[in-house]
Amino acid sequence: MWKKVKVFVTVKAYPNLSEKYEETVCVAGITEEGNWIRMYPVPFRKLPSHKQFKRYIWIEVEAQKSKEHEKYQRKESHKIKPETIEIVDDSLAKNPIDWDGRNKIILPLLNKSVEELIERSEEDGTSLGLIKPNRIFDFYKKDRGTCRDWERELITGRQTTLCGDYKSPLEYIPYWMGYHFRCCDDRCKDHNMMCEDWELGELWRKMRDKYGLDNCFAKVKQKYLDELTKRDIYFYMGTESKWNNWLLIGIYYPPKKIKNKNTSLFDFF
Repeated sequence: MWKKVKVFVTVKAYPNLSEKYEETVCVAGITEEGNWIRMYPVPFRKLPSHKQFKRYIWIEVEAQKSKEHEKYQRKESHKIKPETIEIVDDSLAKNPIDWDGRNKIILPLLNKSVEELIERSEEDGTSLGLIKPNRIFDFYKKDRGTCRDWERELITGRQTTLCGDYKSPLEYIPYWMGYHFRCCDDRCKDHNMMCEDWELGELWRKMRDKYGLDNCFAKVKQKYLDELTKRDIYFYMGTESKWNNWLLIGIYYPPKKIKNKNTSLFDFF
């Protein structure tokens, strides 16, 4: 049954190619009841401009529990009607940033570790969470590998879909980028997790255009390792649908001393 839900958007992952939907964005957030929610499909770049939302705003949208819940046991997954998206409050996305206002919504959902999330996933299908890394060792890149044929056709704009020719190619980033970190949990043996945050992909494109392909990753690493780790950094975590592995789907980085006058270097959206 479809119903209207109010969601505080916290995660917008870099757009992914999809055989069914052409291109979608993984969007996650927190409902007004204080629960995690994952929403799909969100064809973000094809939405009308008045429906293209930033992170850290409240939206309303018609949603229903996804059938994916039965197949993959991801309890937070909801299918939405993208045409019903309405922006209802953008005050926490504006400068100067009200970090305290954001924290009051986000930090009550803090988990201890990836290990705790894995346990919850096995118990009740938990597939979204928030952790605070105890130690960050590195920010790295890894070759992405060869595209599948249908992905290559979408990237180049050659594939014909049910909606017609795909004429808005998605820029392909040639490698994964992610963190090597340790959780605040004695059971943790360290994690190497790729990061799917849209901010990261957008920063890579900006640095590539400014400094060239050979030098752009060093600039990205400077931001994500040297600068962000000086802040009070948290990782939004989520599972992928096919293998149910945990991934780093976004980063939350309030200043260590909350001051509304602080603004973020990374608020592109």
